[in-house]
Amino acid sequence: MGVMTKPLIGGLSNPLIKSARAGGVKQQRSGLTLKRKIVHIFMKLYFARHGESLANTLHIISNRDLPHPLTLKGQDQARALAARLRDKSITRIYASPVPRAAETAAIIGGMLSLPLSITDALHEYDCGLLEGRGDAEAWELHEQFIVDWLNGNRRDECPLGGESFKDIRDRFVPFIESL
Repeated sequence: MGVMTKPLIGGLSNPLIKSARAGGVKQQRSGLTLKRKIVHIFMKLYFARHGESLANTLHIISNRDLPHPLTLKGQDQARALAARLRDKSITRIYASPVPRAAETAAIIGGMLSLPLSITDALHEYDCGLLEGRGDAEAWELHEQFIVDWLNGNRRDECPLGGESFKDIRDRFVPFIESL
């Protein structure tokens, strides 16, 4: 889930989870010389994990659309995060369509009176045939892909039927750049 803040300089019309960067060029005439002034606009992006879900308590890999709602503890965690974000200049919340992420974002957005946008770009990675499993072998494979990807290895590989690091990057980076 992501949360957008207002730009520090200037006014962007894009809603978002912002903290990326934006730049613009303003031209000014000075005699016969054309000078360029670069204006940088900074945004702050907050990323938050969803609250505790039923999948967490059952220790099941559930990165796609399996129906695992937030637990009462997860709902409390979402409300606590909203309280911590209350004094931030947040203007929009983006969330994955995965039910627990959307539910977390809806709680926070409701408490902060913020618009919520659901986007596939923020989906957790598709674990393919590991999805819905909770056995030790499945978790070991899941963890190994994460470790390898974070170490820069096997980024074109994925669990059978799932997404690779490259697949995730190809949907996530354009979304962030669009903010």
